[in-house]
Amino acid sequence: MPEILHRRVHSVSHYQIDLLVKGAEMSGPDAGGTLVAFAPGHINVATAWDENGTVPPHVEISVSGYERLPAAGIAGLLPLAAGYIEVGAEGLEVGNYISGDVAHVAVPNGTYAVTVFADKLEAPTARKVQFHFRAA
Repeated sequence: MPEILHRRVHSVSHYQIDLLVKGAEMSGPDAGGTLVAFAPGHINVATAWDENGTVPPHVEISVSGYERLPAAGIAGLLPLAAGYIEVGAEGLEVGNYISGDVAHVAVPNGTYAVTVFADKLEAPTARKVQFHFRAA
């Protein structure tokens, strides 16, 4: 089983979460109607929000690594997209920058293949998102 590097419920604003190489600038478009947008040093994922104040604006974010995932993937989650990211010495930040709910994730520097999983395939409805890292 993959190692869980981060798992926490984050408060989300503007229907999105970000995984960003620490010290990098946000780049590329917000996901908006796109499920996942990859840009250098940055991954943006469309998620659910507060549905006009009817539910709390919470999304569970997980980051896992380094082992190959089982053929069945991650229980309860669907693969959305895959790409590559170059992590620097300071690791990563994950969460929602608009709400200010961001956490540091210690990932060793290097190039990684990242697969993004979520509990929904429609933007913006996801309440669970997982980023899985493997050495590229």
